[in-house]
Amino acid sequence: KQWYQRRVRAEEAMRQCLLLLDESELETGIRSGDIYGFMIEHYASVSNFPKAYHLVQELRQRLPAASLSYYVNNSVLDQIRQQCGNEMVDSAFGTTDTPGTEEEIEEDLPEELGY
Repeated sequence: KQWYQRRVRAEEAMRQCLLLLDESELETGIRSGDIYGFMIEHYASVSNFPKAYHLVQELRQRLPAASLSYYVNNSVLDQIRQQCGNEMVDSAFGTTDTPGTEEEIEEDLPEELGY
């Protein structure tokens, strides 16, 4: 019974994420890439790699210049590649997201924090 309840809650969380992605002012509250990353990692964790791959494609379409590894752990991306086949996946993942490579992200941090 607990397993079923967790599955229902997870499915509802995924539905809520999809609704958030349709919000017109989404980026003011939460980044769409973070929602995609959460969903991709969830579907990979429950071994639904085709769904995770589909979401990778959607993320690429929505944020074509973004590095996937900024939103999704590289080990999860590797799992999706392995499960879905490298030749099919490489175009969705792009060449900038090779496992083990990460871009440095610059952020403007307030000077009073000492950074």
